[in-house]
Amino acid sequence: MPKVKRDAVGPVISAGQAVEECYEDDYACYCRLSNILPQDKTAGRKEQAYSVFQSMKTALDQCDMQFTNIVRTWFFIDHILDWYDGFNRIRTKFMTENKVFEKILPASTGVGGTNTSGTALIGSALAIKPKTKLFTVRTIPSPLQGPALDYESSFSRAVETACPTQRVLYVSGTASINAEGTSLYGGNAVRQIEFTMQVVDSLLKSRGMNWADVSRGVAYFKRREDTKLFRRYCLDSQIPPLPLTVSVSDICREELLFEIELDAVKAAK
Repeated sequence: MPKVKRDAVGPVISAGQAVEECYEDDYACYCRLSNILPQDKTAGRKEQAYSVFQSMKTALDQCDMQFTNIVRTWFFIDHILDWYDGFNRIRTKFMTENKVFEKILPASTGVGGTNTSGTALIGSALAIKPKTKLFTVRTIPSPLQGPALDYESSFSRAVETACPTQRVLYVSGTASINAEGTSLYGGNAVRQIEFTMQVVDSLLKSRGMNWADVSRGVAYFKRREDTKLFRRYCLDSQIPPLPLTVSVSDICREELLFEIELDAVKAAK
């Protein structure tokens, strides 16, 4: 596959499927990877996971980027509760091999989800390569949660990019997990929603942002009927209408019922 020209804007096709789109602005080059599948769906789950990471790396090469340029990932994992620990070990292995821990550890979401190809997982990612020192990328700690690395999940709580025109905060999939990495309020959707939203609120405030700055998000519910509890919380907490998609998905732990991810944008002063 030929390299993508820097002035090109459009999809890159792999195996008949649009898997990436490269574009740029004055400050950085961007590459969005979508619906990355394992090469062999008959392989074991861990082998399929490694294949997805390898395919991401190969796709990024077409835009003259490296895996270390990834700032955000998404993984939809079939039967996630059966093998999330195994997935995490493969993710950590690949990131170690590719020196990700020496640079920026991406924000991430990992939830349950099947796909029409019948593979063990499917992945997507956003990679950004700065063109100037005026564009910066940094990981952002969560005021109310410890690093996910403390319980062997290789992702950052949030990543922020900044340039002379704006800052963008990419908040990882966030659930009711405390600073010690322990799940809180097992089976209680009301309390889990409340705590999770407090965690995200504290992250936003730590970057001088609030709910009005949210530009995109997904709310994941293990039980469809709990969506009304989330709406009630937002109304009671006077949170403005959010640009959210709702998904019914398993969360990475059996006792967790709710997770939310979002992006927020703040114009430069």
